[in-house]
Order: sequence, then structure tokens, then C-alpha cells
Amino acid sequence: MQRLASLPKVFDNGSGMDEQTLSTLQRRLLEDEHTLGGKNIGIKNVHDRIRLHFGAEYGLQIESKPGEGTAVTICLPIVQFTEEVVMN
Repeated sequence: MQRLASLPKVFDNGSGMDEQTLSTLQRRLLEDEHTLGGKNIGIKNVHDRIRLHFGAEYGLQIESKPGEGTAVTICLPIVQFTEEVVMN
């Protein structure tokens, strides 16, 4: 079984985030806390579920610039099965 990365990206054209807000969000995604103090619960939930299922190298990567919007890259594995792998 070989894993390659699938990197779909979701964009929005909203107001974006400044560097400090983006940095705080990125740092908090890596923390063990599950709720982020009541903010960004959906983002944290999705990020944690991807990492729990596929491994720490996968999850969400967030980029943002004020006035330009935000882009979220969803890092997922592409699993290539060989005949030796038994699928359940």
C-alpha cells in the first residue's frame, strides 16, 4: 500500500485574516484541546478527525490574507491498493 497526498483546496473571497489571527488559528489546530475555547470548533473537529484517521501528516492547512480571503487545503492520502491488501 502506498500513500500519496490528495490536496483539494477550498477558497473564499471574504475579508480574510490578519497574520496574528491566522497564526493563532494554525497554532491552536495543533493543540490537544478539542474545542479551541468555543471558536473554530468545526475547523478543529475536521482537522482532528483527518489526523486521527490518516496520521499526523494529514489535516487542514489554512492560508489567508486580509482583503483577499482564505484558502483551506485538505490534505488527505490517496491509498493505492495492491492485490495483497484485503479490503473489509
